[in-house]
Amino acid sequence: MQERCHAHGWTYTPQGGALAAAGAGVVDNDSDAMTGPAREGKVYDAVIFSVELDMLEIRMRELYDVVDHFVILESSRTFTGIPKPAVFQENRERYSFAEDKIIYKLVPLRELVPGEAP
Repeated sequence: MQERCHAHGWTYTPQGGALAAAGAGVVDNDSDAMTGPAREGKVYDAVIFSVELDMLEIRMRELYDVVDHFVILESSRTFTGIPKPAVFQENRERYSFAEDKIIYKLVPLRELVPGEAP
């Protein structure tokens, strides 16, 4: 843990008591926590989307400055196989503030065979 924290510009403070026995600690960053040190690679925030428009908007607004791409997968059916509209696709303009970072895919699923579990 300590090595990973320091590699990313964070400090690690061990905890006492039972938490110390478990190797737990508190991670702090004295620098700007949202930008942190320069990094290589990209940060992707991936989510399976159903109908949670408000939660997705909050997530995207909170993470916009720290991720490179939002990967949003939406299905043509619910987890139980019931057909559903493409809610994100129908409301995409709501997320225009993050359009430059959105990677969206509508995944068409087949109808379940009677007796088949999802």
